[in-house]
Amino acid sequence: MSDVMLLGILRMPFDDHKDLHLIQLRGACNEAADRIESDERKILEYEKKIERLEEKIEDLNEQLYDMQKTYEDKIESLTEQFEIRIEELEIALDEGD
Repeated sequence: MSDVMLLGILRMPFDDHKDLHLIQLRGACNEAADRIESDERKILEYEKKIERLEEKIEDLNEQLYDMQKTYEDKIESLTEQFEIRIEELEIALDEGD
């Protein structure tokens, strides 16, 4: 049964004939309907919050990828510079012998 149908049944007016049990049932039905509607609002809020968090995660993943790529490029550049310098020093040592 859908929430719409359930809420319709819970909110359906009926004559309680001043019977305490029916009056209590009417109150319980209204409270149940209120709770369903409240829970629906909360679920929508949570779904929106989850969507925003997923977008933030995606943005952070992209930033992380960019940072990783930048550092990999820097490390590669430094490695090349050190290799060149090591070769220069080896040549200088060979010439000094």
